[in-house]
Amino acid sequence: MGSRWLDFRFFDLLRPVADLARELTAYRPTLIVGPPAVLRAVQDQGAGVQAERVVSVAEVLDPDDAAHLRAWGPVVQVYQATEGLLALPCEHGELHLTEAHVHFDLEAVGGGLVRPVITDLRRRVQPFVCHRLDDLLRLHPEPCPCGRAARRVAAIVGRQDDALQLPGPGGEPVTIWPDFLRGALSAVPGLRDYRAEQTGAAALTLALNPCTPDLDTRALAEVRAALRRSGADPAQVTLSTVPLPPLAPGTKRRRVSRARPLAPEVTP
Repeated sequence: MGSRWLDFRFFDLLRPVADLARELTAYRPTLIVGPPAVLRAVQDQGAGVQAERVVSVAEVLDPDDAAHLRAWGPVVQVYQATEGLLALPCEHGELHLTEAHVHFDLEAVGGGLVRPVITDLRRRVQPFVCHRLDDLLRLHPEPCPCGRAARRVAAIVGRQDDALQLPGPGGEPVTIWPDFLRGALSAVPGLRDYRAEQTGAAALTLALNPCTPDLDTRALAEVRAALRRSGADPAQVTLSTVPLPPLAPGTKRRRVSRARPLAPEVTP
């Protein structure tokens, strides 16, 4: 599909990854847009691509994914949700809120994070007025070299619903933001992928790839240290490791999540 100057192709993400890798290599695109988890999987299948730009969408772009995808070309991300286009990269690759079109009120939620409340200034058919999103953002404190007045996003941390609630030293629940665990597990040498899910009031399961005794030990140590830095008490948290199951086709990857609803504690 396209025109004399532009040719583009849609790749069905529900198809086998090996087929996507083969077809992407043959197509030789100059611009690639897709969820980072899928792009990594296609890359791991041997897709050979040299693009002018790789654009991450639909999921949080973690530093380890960005580092791998740079083998294809410069990597940027776009912040877009059901509610619309919320942030775009500038020429320096920095992510700026689309404040020319959307009004952002930013609610502080602790830990240096904010939650956007948006009012879309251009929608007419389905307006959003003071609409609170579930996303958590970390803003950059300094202005961008590009000179734009729109605030820039240092990190899209994830969803507020994915913040963990684990016991502190006195047994009181402590909030653990997703980026604490992502940073801890990304620091484990040799760990290709992972998911961390809170499965109980004081239980956390780490799904690891690969899942080996050595990596299990390293991952558990990093997570315990991250919990301690966050104010939780790792001695009161049951940690377990399992092999990482394949992500179902068409499913968004959420590396850190909290089971909902958590199973209540039962006292015999």
